[in-house]
Amino acid sequence: MKRLIVIVSILFTSQHSAQWEVEWTSSTNSSTYSAGWIYIFSNADRSYNYYKVDEISFRIMQSSVSESVLYSYNFTQEEIAAGNQIYSLGADLTGDDIVEFYVLAYHESEDNPRQSFKIIDITTGVILFERNEANSYYTYPVVWDVDNDSQLECSYAVYDYPDFVSYSYEVVNTPTLTSLNRDTPQANSFELMQNYPNPFNPVTNIRYNIPADTSKLLGVQTDGKEGAHVKIRIYDIAGRMIKTLVNQVQIPSSYNIEWDGTNQLGNRVSSGAYFYSLDTGVDIKTKKLMILK
Repeated sequence: MKRLIVIVSILFTSQHSAQWEVEWTSSTNSSTYSAGWIYIFSNADRSYNYYKVDEISFRIMQSSVSESVLYSYNFTQEEIAAGNQIYSLGADLTGDDIVEFYVLAYHESEDNPRQSFKIIDITTGVILFERNEANSYYTYPVVWDVDNDSQLECSYAVYDYPDFVSYSYEVVNTPTLTSLNRDTPQANSFELMQNYPNPFNPVTNIRYNIPADTSKLLGVQTDGKEGAHVKIRIYDIAGRMIKTLVNQVQIPSSYNIEWDGTNQLGNRVSSGAYFYSLDTGVDIKTKKLMILK
């Protein structure tokens, strides 16, 4: 009987291992830049395409297991200075069933950059909308139906630059009608935004998105809704953890958290460079910030 059990076990192991075969392997990617999968169709097709971001370009491939380029965008020097930050808006504004993207750019000063953004048609590279004024710092744009009028609007905050002592919100109509009315914008991709203002003193804002796809993957429950266990942490330049800003389950949405430049004990930290990270258990994203006194 023992011999039979051993034989059965070997056969089962052999058959099970045969199912785990490498289907596709991408080319090597630099750890400095990103690669992964993103959905680009605005209709019911939720298939994902492989993408790459490198030092000069953003490329979307033909399929989920391909490196043949379908669409590409080359960054300007100002966009490279901002860290090659390109994101999906999750909405089709041109009627071609392909979602639009926005790109952030830094201007003027390396120590105290002025941020602008533009929304592009990724299929052609045409700029659909742009905000870039010399005395203004623009946050990232969000496209949603702000006033429930069945028309998509684009909203963002505008800070006075370079002082950052006040800000206002702008809401701009897009030419796109929608049947999806809601009271708050819904996150369409897992994103950690650059903090603003940056550098800062005494307080900075950190915005991030938790998309529905991430929460469904984790399946964490809070108040009867699926969510992701989110951790936002601050680290010093040596990698030591300074403070935990968020450590809780959050449902899909866009969030904002403030950091006042204090450590876990409530003491002000010194001027210099720090890092902040977003960890959902599925992915970790990290960005750099500066404190000036």
